[in-house]
Amino acid sequence: MSSNEVSKYAGLLDKLEERYRKGEVSSKIYENLRKEYEEKIRNAQKRRIEEPPTPKKIKARFPRKTIPLGREGFSSKLATKKVYAVIAIVIVAVVAAGFCFFILPPPYRVAEGEATIGRGGGCVYDGSANVTIPADALVADIRISVRVLNETTLPTWPPPRTKLLGAAALHPDGLVFMTNVTITIPLSEPRSAGVRLSLWVYDQQKNEFVETGILAQVNVDGLTACGKVAHFSTYAIFAQAGGEHLGGLCFSNFTDIFVKNGRFNATFVLGENAPKTDIVGSVMIGEKLGSLFPTSIWYAIYDTTYASSDLVEGPLVIIGRPDTNLFWQKFNINSSWAYFSIENGKYFIETLDGHEYRNSTNITWAIVQLIWDEKNNRPVLLIGGLDAHATYAACYWFAHNIDYVVEQTVHAFILKIASADVSIQHTL
Repeated sequence: MSSNEVSKYAGLLDKLEERYRKGEVSSKIYENLRKEYEEKIRNAQKRRIEEPPTPKKIKARFPRKTIPLGREGFSSKLATKKVYAVIAIVIVAVVAAGFCFFILPPPYRVAEGEATIGRGGGCVYDGSANVTIPADALVADIRISVRVLNETTLPTWPPPRTKLLGAAALHPDGLVFMTNVTITIPLSEPRSAGVRLSLWVYDQQKNEFVETGILAQVNVDGLTACGKVAHFSTYAIFAQAGGEHLGGLCFSNFTDIFVKNGRFNATFVLGENAPKTDIVGSVMIGEKLGSLFPTSIWYAIYDTTYASSDLVEGPLVIIGRPDTNLFWQKFNINSSWAYFSIENGKYFIETLDGHEYRNSTNITWAIVQLIWDEKNNRPVLLIGGLDAHATYAACYWFAHNIDYVVEQTVHAFILKIASADVSIQHTL
């Protein structure tokens, strides 16, 4: 820029002098313009001296291949290669870590008393009590502990009219799993393998044990029972007073225990001298089950056909009451949640929790309950009323409400029959 200015004003100065010689400009104008142009030329020459080197001179001064940095300097190409090498190492490390975390299974741990269990699962045990945690049931490492309990270490008393068979405390209390875990509880008294026992859980707010609706199945050793739970707490198994006991069956287990391979599998047992309404009631239930399970097969026998119910294999549906059905006599009182008692020649119903139900004007009562025949390792459905009308009403109620019944986590229904109206009075 300064070189151009010098040339410009030098040219203007030459033209000015030429025009002055020709007499085209006065002396005064000539002198003023000459001084102005000469001043501009001097300033332009001064700026030219002070300007920094051009980019071309920088390239010439510093060779392209090497950029000085510090005393030694380094090659730009070599630096680039080193950067690429570091990036490659980081990528390989990340891929390897991801392979180890997502592809290789985490370790499965087995420990006594307590242990840290993570995503790989594991088993923690205390004697015969244990919890088995499958893989991916936990999303992080958790300290797990198991402790066997007895009558003195239970957090509260057993439920009324029960005794403790076994209990275990699982910690941390309230821990919820992504999938169910299996707990095993040792039993203080042996039970037949395959028998299902009701699993109870400790309710801290109520300070009492409540039923979970889950059945723990007795293992082949007869001294332990296992069940699946979704969270940790204190779990227990109790024996009901008055029976072996019933296996803790709930109506919510009805389909599991009576339906196999799409077939309803049971023998209906009727009294030899049963009223015709008992037969009609059994047919009504059979037809309803047949509509739910089209491939179901069921058949009926009379109680005197076999002197002992032990000779009949498989699940049973017993309809009637003890005086009209000999099979019911086998299970009455000692193996039932609710049972028939007789006083002054009249039957009435009693329950394990101390209730009594007697006929009165226009009101009668019936029992619908599930029990477990431990001797023959099978479920039994008992339906019977204080009179023929009550038994028929109970069969009708069961057949027309089976969708509701099989969702209930109860063992027995006490039905109140008032004329044509049937209602649930009590459950066990």
